[in-house]
Amino acid sequence: MFDLEKEIKKWTKSLRKNEALEDGAIAELESHLRDEIENRMKQGWKEEEAFNQAVEVIGQIQTIGGEYHKTNTRKRTGRPPWQSPFLMPDLLWNYIKIALRRIKRQKGYSFINIAGLAIGLTCCILIFIWVQHELSYDRFHKNSDQIYRVLRVWPEENAYGPEGPGPLGPALMEDYPETVNATRLFPPPARPLKHEDTVFHVTALGVDPSFLEIFSFPIIRGNVKTSFEDPNFIILTEATAKKYFGDEDPIGKVMKYEWWSRWLEFHVTGVIKNIPSNSHLQFEALIPLDFVIASGMAIDKWDIICYHAYVQLEKNTDYKTLDTKIADILKKHSADSTSEIHLESLTRIHLHNYFGGGPITYIYIFSIIGILILLIACFNFMNLSTARSINRAKEVGLRKVVGSNRRQLIQQFLGESIVLSLIALATAIVLAQLLLPTANRILGTSLEMQFSVPIIGILLGIAMITGLFSGSYPAFLLSSFQPVTAIKGTGHLISKQSPIRKVLVISQFVISIVLIICVIFI
Repeated sequence: MFDLEKEIKKWTKSLRKNEALEDGAIAELESHLRDEIENRMKQGWKEEEAFNQAVEVIGQIQTIGGEYHKTNTRKRTGRPPWQSPFLMPDLLWNYIKIALRRIKRQKGYSFINIAGLAIGLTCCILIFIWVQHELSYDRFHKNSDQIYRVLRVWPEENAYGPEGPGPLGPALMEDYPETVNATRLFPPPARPLKHEDTVFHVTALGVDPSFLEIFSFPIIRGNVKTSFEDPNFIILTEATAKKYFGDEDPIGKVMKYEWWSRWLEFHVTGVIKNIPSNSHLQFEALIPLDFVIASGMAIDKWDIICYHAYVQLEKNTDYKTLDTKIADILKKHSADSTSEIHLESLTRIHLHNYFGGGPITYIYIFSIIGILILLIACFNFMNLSTARSINRAKEVGLRKVVGSNRRQLIQQFLGESIVLSLIALATAIVLAQLLLPTANRILGTSLEMQFSVPIIGILLGIAMITGLFSGSYPAFLLSSFQPVTAIKGTGHLISKQSPIRKVLVISQFVISIVLIICVIFI
C-alpha cells in the first residue's frame, strides 16, 4: 500500500545527498512538493498519482540542485559554489611542482621523453627558420608590394627572362601613368676594382639614379640624393668599403674599375649597408649604368637586349590590367620581336617560376617533413606515457578518493606534458643555435635565430600545441581509471591490444620509413 509521508521523507532524504542544496533549500522544496500534491488531490487525484506528478513537475533529483542554483545564484560566473573554478593558480603551481618533482625522480624516463621532443622540436625550428628566410625574400623593401620586375616572355615556348632593351624602363614610365617610378640595371660578371695598390674582383651593378628610390638599401655614409649627382659615382657596400679602406672614411676616394681592358675612374659618394641574404639582388658596388658605353654598348636602342628593368606602380594598382596593356610594347618598336612583356611581382621572384612551380615546392615539402618529424616525437611521447601509466594507477585512485574529479586530473597530466614540452623547447633552442653554423655551411646560407616577439610567440605556441597534443591521450586515459580497481591493482587497467596504441606505434614506424625512403631516393 502507498504511504505518502514515507515517500515524501524518502524523496527529501535523497535531496540531502545533493551538495548543492542546503537544509533551508531542501525544506523549501519539500514545501513546494506538498503544495503540488495537495492541489492535485483536491482535483480528485489519488495519493500515488499526485505524488508522482508533483515530483515530475519539480524535477529529477539528479538535476534539481543545478536548476535551483541557477535561479538563486547571484554570481556573475553562474558557477555553483560547490564546484571548483576551471583554473586555480595555486593548484596550477602545484601541478608544475609535481611535474618537476617527477622529472627529478624519474631521470631516465624524463630524459628519453624530453630528448625525443627536443630533437623533434629542433628539426622543426631549423626548418621553420629556413622556411621563414625563404619566404621573406625581398620583403624588406618599403614598397615591396608595388615593385615588379619586367620580363620578356615567349608563351609558346614556356620561356622567359629578365633581359630587355635599354629604353624599355623609361618607356613604361613615360607612357603608362600607373608607373610612378622605374629603374634599369646591368649585371656584369665580377671585375677588378682597385684603389691605389689594393685590387679585388667585385660584383658591381650599373644602375640608374632612381635605383635607391625604388629599393630600400639603407645608405649609412653619404646621402641618397647627392650620391648620384656625380656622373662618375660609385657606391660601396659596408663590407666592400671595409675591405678597401678599413676604418677610414671612403667618401671622395678615387677607385678604378676594369671594363673591357679599360680602367674607368669613379668617385666614392656613398656607403650602403651590406645586402641582406634574403635579397635576389646581390652586389658589392653600384656604378652608373652608362659605364657600358666605354665598350661600345648602347643603352638607348631597342635591339640591344641585356638590361634589367624594374617598375614601381601606384598603390592599389591592378597590375594584371597593366600587364595586359604592355604585352605588345616590344612589337611596336621592333616588328621582328616574338616576345611579350609581362610583370613579375618582386616578392615572387625567388620562389616562383613565371609559368608555375619553382622552389616554392621545396617550401611545402620541408614544411610537411617538419610536421611529420614533430608527429613522430609526439607519438613517441604518448607511447612512453601510456606504457608507464600502470605505475600511476594508485596515484590516480588516491587522488579520486580524496576528492579530485576527472577534469582536475586531466589538467594535471596535461600540465605535466606542457612542462616537459617547454623544457624540450628550451633544449631545442640551444641545440638549434649550436647546429645553425653547420646548417649554414651545408645550405650555403646565413640563417640567424632572431628572438622577436612574434617568433617567441610562435615557438611557445608550437611547444604548447605539442604538449597538449602529445599529452592528450595519456591524460584522458589515466583520468579514466576507477579508484577501487586502481588502488587494489586488480583488473586490466590498460589493454595491451588497445587500437589507439596500435595506431600510434604503426604511424610512428610508417612516418619514419617514409622519411628514410625520401632521404635515400629523392
